Amino acid sequence: MAQALIALFLDTYILTEDKIRLSMEGQYEARIIDYAVQSHKTQWIWKLLQVPVLSIFTIVIESIALYVACQFFEIKKSFNQFMVIVTVANFVFIIPELIRLLYFIIKAPLYTIKDVYNFSAGSLASIFQKTINTPVYPVLKSINIFQALFIWLLCIGMTYIIDNDKIKAKKIVFSGYVTLFLLYLIATYLINSILGKHA
Repeated sequence: MAQALIALFLDTYILTEDKIRLSMEGQYEARIIDYAVQSHKTQWIWKLLQVPVLSIFTIVIESIALYVACQFFEIKKSFNQFMVIVTVANFVFIIPELIRLLYFIIKAPLYTIKDVYNFSAGSLASIFQKTINTPVYPVLKSINIFQALFIWLLCIGMTYIIDNDKIKAKKIVFSGYVTLFLLYLIATYLINSILGKHA
């Protein structure tokens, strides 16, 4: 939830009305630019309302994936333990948002709206810049160093829950969370291929 709040702050702090107008000037009519500015002003309220709901939903789904994986290995633990592990591990996603925030505050006037939305610290998308207008770009943006760090933290947390059995902890995380993450990547690619949305 904290990383989503930082992202929301970044979108409202960095993408000012002047920046939106400058980025769109010369490409779009004045009425379209005015509409973009107005919608940006109202969108942050909806985003603020979505943050807690989506954050809790994500944590619950990730916890369910680990809980179900434990059932396959015949390990009986309380669902609350999985919620705690996933919640703590999710704090790692604050780091890329802080990097993005610092990057655009320091680089201040030299960015566009697309730069803000396409910025992906530590992801494969930053290596393969030519994929920016393809359906594979959101998938590459999701595969990053912080996702690997999150998986590692889940493995550590699962190790403590299941009595220091590192191998079984890795099996649970990979059969639970990593499988869910791979399904998410496939769905993201298919949806972006069908709808033609790339960034």
